Amino acid sequence: MIMFNFKITTLGTGISLLLVVTVGVVIVTSVMTVRGIGGLGRTWGDFESGPAKKIVHLQELGAAIGYGGMIHQFKNYIFRQDHPLVDKVQVMVRAANVALLAYRAVGVNKKESAALKTIGRMIANYADNLLVAEKMVAAGNDPTAVDKVVKIDDSPALEAIAILNKELLKARQASSSAVYAAVDDTTAFSTGMAVAIGILLGVLVMVQIWFTMFRLGRPLRGMVGAMGRLADGDLKTKVPTLGRGDEIGDMANAVQVFKDNAVRAERMAEEKKHEQESKEKRRVALETLAKSF
Repeated sequence: MIMFNFKITTLGTGISLLLVVTVGVVIVTSVMTVRGIGGLGRTWGDFESGPAKKIVHLQELGAAIGYGGMIHQFKNYIFRQDHPLVDKVQVMVRAANVALLAYRAVGVNKKESAALKTIGRMIANYADNLLVAEKMVAAGNDPTAVDKVVKIDDSPALEAIAILNKELLKARQASSSAVYAAVDDTTAFSTGMAVAIGILLGVLVMVQIWFTMFRLGRPLRGMVGAMGRLADGDLKTKVPTLGRGDEIGDMANAVQVFKDNAVRAERMAEEKKHEQESKEKRRVALETLAKSF
């Protein structure tokens, strides 16, 4: 077989290279998986530093202008005409402006910028109309009269908030898609490389078993047995693995030379023995002939 003509050192080098390739694949897989996880972390970090912060600021804005906030307290002041409520309105105006600025600081697109301007104008209108309402209340106007003068149309601001929610929904969906894509890519790559590593390890194990049991172990056992029988004097023993082109074949050739020399030495010893026996017979014959005279 062709495989038996390869040197054992050559096959050993091949197995070592296969092991190196396997280790290399494992290292590459680990590095790429870490990078994939890092990319996933960056995608999630972008979400946390962008849409997630905007969601918080929008909630703060809603709390500042909604129920219990600026608009609610403004209406309470108009109808109750209780001066301490003015302070509450002013506090909520400041909170709304802070939330508005914080949202804008995260970074906004054109639609968000326009919506924030609309909401900002509404907040400014409430702050301005609060001063008007204070003067009218101080002048003794009743709540209905004051309300007619300072009443503000909130619908543009509500539409603006709806736009912000819509934009945030798009951003969340985009971030979710990016996260899922990163997870899918990392999972697919890890799975594919795990299969590749499994195949390489399987091939490596099979080659190692074949090499140790059949390519090396069995021929060596046969060679050791043959050498033992030859050492015991069984010169009819057939030397195995002759004709192979590897180191075991070289060993078999050396053992064959040893056997041939042993056979030659045995034959020479047998010939010498026969020669001695012939000489002894001639000597005895000559002595017998001499005694007969």
